Amino acid sequence: MDQQEFDRHFEYLDECVVGGLEFLARELEAGKFPELELGNFKRPLVVGSGNALATGRILYQDYDAVFADESTYEDKISKIKTIDGIAIVSATGGKDAVKIA
Repeated sequence: MDQQEFDRHFEYLDECVVGGLEFLARELEAGKFPELELGNFKRPLVVGSGNALATGRILYQDYDAVFADESTYEDKISKIKTIDGIAIVSATGGKDAVKIA
């Protein structure tokens, strides 16, 4: 496959990202972006590893949340009695998330 044929069939990553951002901007302007329901927890435990945990911190920034990774969540559950729910944040739905669940 030569470069011209490749360019006709595939988008480059930067073009895909820009297209996704433009789509989200149009949806937000049109009021179509759905509300994210995270539950009515007072003190959730948010568990994730790597970037998923960082995403969990953003999603639950307005909560009195406890944050943990795959090696600390059991300790947090046993020591913090005010935890009233658990959110597992995963980029893939596999690997660590399955073991934690």
